Amino acid sequence: MKHIILTALISAMGLWFLILGFGCGTTKSVYKKVSFKDTELKKRVLVLPLMDQADVGEAKTEALTAKLVQLLKEGESLSVHRGTVPTPSRQRVRSPEYAVVIDPALIEKAGQMGMNVLIAGVLNPLEVTARTWGVWPIKFVKREMELSLLLNAYDIIDGTLFLTHLETRKIKISTDDLEWAAERKHGIDETKLEEELTDILEDQASTIRDELEDHPWRGKIMSVDGETVMINAGSDIGLSNGRMFQVYSMGERIRSLDGKYFYLLGPKVGEIKTVNVMDSQASAVPVEGGPFRPGQIITIKN
Repeated sequence: MKHIILTALISAMGLWFLILGFGCGTTKSVYKKVSFKDTELKKRVLVLPLMDQADVGEAKTEALTAKLVQLLKEGESLSVHRGTVPTPSRQRVRSPEYAVVIDPALIEKAGQMGMNVLIAGVLNPLEVTARTWGVWPIKFVKREMELSLLLNAYDIIDGTLFLTHLETRKIKISTDDLEWAAERKHGIDETKLEEELTDILEDQASTIRDELEDHPWRGKIMSVDGETVMINAGSDIGLSNGRMFQVYSMGERIRSLDGKYFYLLGPKVGEIKTVNVMDSQASAVPVEGGPFRPGQIITIKN
């Protein structure tokens, strides 16, 4: 009897793990089907000027923004553009949870420009910490300054923040540096400051670039006029005539474990095919399904 019960339990457990295995396999399969990473189309990325809360100066902030654009352009699947409007946030908050406040009008404008991703960043306020050790009359004080750069990546297609990355560096400073910091807002010499900021930027750019290249390409229907469907993809990102796209409605909004929101693709609406590809957009015609409306999400059909 015990043998029968044990056998039944083992069988039940095996069935349970088998179900879990199929479940995981299905999840991965569905994710692969809806992520659409396997495409040769480039993603258009708009980089806003960095916000300077560290008071490093306009010239240095401008140089860092230009360097960020240059580094991101090294991504083969990215078409990177420089924005001219600075990030409209005047909050002076320093925290790993800091979020760069973006005017919704900027996100909408980026969408009208046909962008896929918007990058916004902030040089956080510099922070000096002091740590004392030893006993009187012999005491030692170690002072450090922390530099940090936070970058956020917004998916313009579904309006979600899909990446937040913070890079920090701690630098030892002397008493003389500390006195100088009272006037100049930072406590290290200009050469050291520039070296550390460049190092932070290079590590940030590498992380962001890898994430962007892995991020799925998705576009949108911009307008519909009868049988003509205009989409936000053109020859500048590698599109050609006769390419097939699947069209989806916007799906459910999901909150991930790290607190970020993203949208699932809704039901498939139909398919369209490009017939006239221009530089930054293309016209397409319905192949099956519908109705097609502005704002619906498109993915290339491989």
